[in-house]
Amino acid sequence: MPASALQATRDSLAGATAIAEGLSEQVGKALLTGAREAFTSGMHAVAAVSGAIMLVIIVLVVTRLRHLRPIGETQSNQAGSISEVAPGTAKESR
Repeated sequence: MPASALQATRDSLAGATAIAEGLSEQVGKALLTGAREAFTSGMHAVAAVSGAIMLVIIVLVVTRLRHLRPIGETQSNQAGSISEVAPGTAKESR
């Protein structure tokens, strides 16, 4: 197999498919099986790393941005939820 064909099979699944078409059935099938397994293995690794990175980002966002008010919530809304009556003007209950 020429070096350029060997490099094409290593570079992409499409390259391996193109080269496998020109080989005998048994060798082409073996090449495609290996290429597909390598591609799937790589995709699993990328998905796992991406998931781990997303979890780290979620934890950082929750821990670092906890003190910020949600969008649309104003200072008066936040103060109103704590106490409706200003200090010193409390009503007496009888």
